[in-house]
Amino acid sequence: LTTYTTLAAEDPWEDSPVKKIEWRRIILDEAHLIKNINALQSRAVTKLNAKRRWLVTGTPIQNHSFDLFSLMAFLRFEPLSIKNYLNNLIARPLASGDEKGISRLQVKDIVFCVFWLLPSLPNILYDSSDRFRSWVELHILVQISFCEK
Repeated sequence: LTTYTTLAAEDPWEDSPVKKIEWRRIILDEAHLIKNINALQSRAVTKLNAKRRWLVTGTPIQNHSFDLFSLMAFLRFEPLSIKNYLNNLIARPLASGDEKGISRLQVKDIVFCVFWLLPSLPNILYDSSDRFRSWVELHILVQISFCEK
């Protein structure tokens, strides 16, 4: 358990204990605090070595649609963790007033929660005419052990 500020302060220190550990799971609370991918705390948390990455936020987008990029980069969810892809798919269309950008964000919240769990999800989100579906419902059963509860 640590803070974003502590991680940012330890980032330049190569012998930082948090960098040497392969974490089983990293959970970011208030994940919108890493919205700027160029900020030291965002880079520090994204570089951590972990088997699983979770994030919790009630406001994934605060100022600009590109706020999503740092969250996807932390989760290492491709293709949305690729800057140009997210920019072309969502950020540019929204900035230019193109309705495609809005429709691509109108996916049930649960989809964003489980994006990184399903490598095949991009195939689910597009229909046969290569249009982004505006609504997808997913039911996922996740079993966790007593210790993980």
